[in-house]
Parts: sequence; C-alpha cells; structure tokens
Amino acid sequence: MTWWDGTEKWISGSLMAFALMLSFYSVVARYVLHLPLDWSDEISAYAVIWCTFFGISALIKTDQHVRVDLLTGRFSEKRQNILNLFHTLLGLGFVLVVAWGGYLMVKKAHATLITSESHLKFPMYLPFLIMPLGGLLLSFRMVERLVRVGQRLKGQRVFRDPMLFGILVVSACLV
Repeated sequence: MTWWDGTEKWISGSLMAFALMLSFYSVVARYVLHLPLDWSDEISAYAVIWCTFFGISALIKTDQHVRVDLLTGRFSEKRQNILNLFHTLLGLGFVLVVAWGGYLMVKKAHATLITSESHLKFPMYLPFLIMPLGGLLLSFRMVERLVRVGQRLKGQRVFRDPMLFGILVVSACLV
C-alpha cells in the first residue's frame, strides 16, 4: 500500500505539472508565435481532471479532504466516528454511482466512435476512462476508510447512541 500511496501522489503531481507546462506552451504559441493550438487546452483540461481523481484518492487516504467541521468538532470522539462512518458510507455510494455512470459513458463513447473536437481526433472514451477507473479507485479508498473508522468504533456501544438513530431518521426522510 505504501508503494501505491506514493505512486498515486506522483501521478497526480506529474499530471498537474504536465497540464501547467502545456498551458504555458499554449499561451506562448498563441501570443508570441501567433500560432493558435486547438488541442493543447483540451489535453490540459483532461490532465487536470485525471489529476483531480488521483489527488482526491490520496486525500481520502490521509483524511485531509475539504470538509466543514464546525458542528462535528463539538461532538465526542465516538459521535465523530459515527458521523465519519455514515459520511463514508454515503461517499462510497456516490463514487460507486460515478463509477457505474462512467462505465456507461465510456461504453457509449466507444460504441458511437466519438472523437475529440481538436485536430487530434482521438477517441473520447480514452479521457472518459477516468470516471470508472477513478470511481473504483475512490471506492477502494472509501472501503479502506470504512475499515479504519470501524476499528475505532470497535467495542463501543454504537447502536445504543441516539445520534445514530437521528441520522437514520433524517436520512430516511431525505431519501
């Protein structure tokens, strides 16, 4: 796992550096050389999107993703763990939907032979692959996080906490 953690960060950083250099090259080509490039912005955008999925996965692993914890910071550690477990389950459901929707999108793009609008005309299922692959990667990280939170809750009487029932009632009402 340590190898994959480092690889994930390296891939994310490399893609961001690549997108930055390509954007810089595009600006120089457009305004200095008077040679507009239609493909560079498109490739840069895809690199940033791929970078984002790998970066989010690394942040989920280290629990450093952006969140608002103004209210949850006031709860006991047990209740914070209950909320983390619930949020992780919701997150897992979301990324599984993203993975499935991405799979359907890749399948459709491959079947219809959609190509990019730039002069490169590469098949669009290639950049779309990040949706199912990134969804699966994030799902793996969410399951890993579920195990960690579950270990912290092990031995505690979670099912007797009224907050758990409150979360379930509110969730059922929202669904």
